[in-house]
Amino acid sequence: MFGMNPPPAGTRLTPASAADRLVPRAPLQVITPDVKDLTFTIDNGTKVFQLIAEPVKRKIAPWKTIDC
Repeated sequence: MFGMNPPPAGTRLTPASAADRLVPRAPLQVITPDVKDLTFTIDNGTKVFQLIAEPVKRKIAPWKTIDC
């Protein structure tokens, strides 16, 4: 099914049961340190984020800033 490569982390090898799909769950909170909270909408039980990709600079140590 996946050839020589293992499946990505978090991938289910068996489909979720119908009961798993029907259980309503509260959305999980997304924590993004040093980044403002992301707003989202719920579309048919799925969180939908509107994202804009842009380069940013992040200080990873007092002496080191990187482009991300």
